[in-house]
Amino acid sequence: MIGNDDMLMSMMRTKKLLLTLLLIPNLVMAETWVCYTKMTDATGEDVYQHSITKREYTRAGDFFVYKVKGRDSQDEPKIMKESDSFLQLVQVSNGNIRATIINKEDKLIKITEVSALTNMSDVLKNMNFDFQGKCEVVE
Repeated sequence: MIGNDDMLMSMMRTKKLLLTLLLIPNLVMAETWVCYTKMTDATGEDVYQHSITKREYTRAGDFFVYKVKGRDSQDEPKIMKESDSFLQLVQVSNGNIRATIINKEDKLIKITEVSALTNMSDVLKNMNFDFQGKCEVVE
């Protein structure tokens, strides 16, 4: 009987180890940054007072699933470079290029978007948008 008890305990330890190993990748993959940004001008001043946009970035392999104001974006930001300190993302969509940098240590975000809007008036062509804000990791 002692042999059976030992084998049962060994199987339980193996099962726990296997479950732990299977859950670890999911914990890493679930990294989500929630950021609150304001549109800023070239000097860093807030363009629209009290206009804060919530942005969520959830890791999914080599890209992030991006939500803005609670809605999914169809263009996932690709990871261009990542270190312990910074995360650099790029999105390209419909003539727009968006570069996002998240400072992991200070929890700050900076977004620059360049648009080449050819179907609008000359005043709106080649518009540049900057957003700045703070982030937190929630998962």
